[in-house]
Amino acid sequence: MAACDNLYGTKKQWKQLYKFLKKNKAEWLVSMYPEPDVDGVETRICYTGNVQGWLYENCPLKWVKEKLKCNFDVQRIILGKAHHEDNIDEEDI
Repeated sequence: MAACDNLYGTKKQWKQLYKFLKKNKAEWLVSMYPEPDVDGVETRICYTGNVQGWLYENCPLKWVKEKLKCNFDVQRIILGKAHHEDNIDEEDI
C-alpha cells in the first residue's frame, strides 16, 4: 500500500475524520485505521485509495484537503516520471 494512498494525522484529526465519515459516508468507515493511542504524533489514520477524490471534493476539514493535495501532487510526479521513462527510445540510452 503506497504512502500516497494513506492519510496521516493525529488522534484529534482521526476523530474529526471519523465523525465526518460517520455522518456523510458511513460505509467508508472500514477505510479507517484503529484510533491512534497517542495524540500529537502523526500516524496512518485512513486508507484513501478509493475515496481520495470524493474526500477532496466533499470533506470540509482543511487539513484533509491539504494532505490530499500533497498526495495528488506526489502521484502526479510518480506517474509522470514512470510515463516519461516508459517512452524513452532505445537510441536515447
